[in-house]
Amino acid sequence: TASGGLRYTGNTTILLNSNGTMNVTNGGHTHNNMSLPANGALFVNKGNLNISGTLSGRLTVGASGDIKVTNNIVYAKAPRLPGPTSTDTLGIISEGDIMISKNAPTNLEIDASVMALNTSFMLEEWWTNGARGTLSVFGGIIQKQRGPVGTFSGTTKVSGYSKNYNYDVRLLTSPPPFVPTTDD
Repeated sequence: TASGGLRYTGNTTILLNSNGTMNVTNGGHTHNNMSLPANGALFVNKGNLNISGTLSGRLTVGASGDIKVTNNIVYAKAPRLPGPTSTDTLGIISEGDIMISKNAPTNLEIDASVMALNTSFMLEEWWTNGARGTLSVFGGIIQKQRGPVGTFSGTTKVSGYSKNYNYDVRLLTSPPPFVPTTDD
């Protein structure tokens, strides 16, 4: 990563804390209440990344492998209020898939700009575990191939989530650190 960023090798788990810190587990070691990287960039090389929590600040996480959302990812200060003043923004960029864990909550919220460079944003084992609640995404989704988050038979949900996707207009003028803003 650029100067001021963090880089980990191997499978890594991040829990975002609402006080602007994060708990990071890598290689069997856990570091609690770490500050977000100075430049807002964290990259996992040669491994997968699990992420969840409440972000207070600006952060972009990336991984050379898959990224799995294990629980809600929300902003500490809600940006949806009339006249939003929140500066919390999250970018999630994977060279593999960005997957919602098959063990994620029945109703799930992801506040982020999500980018799956080589594959899809999808629900892990989307064809199993029956119908769930709603997947709410506030941000944006960029993927090479459209990934499934649920299946329907007519109007009846058979498996996975119903979608409630809303674009975060703040991404136009204040994207997360290092998240591309054009088709570069």
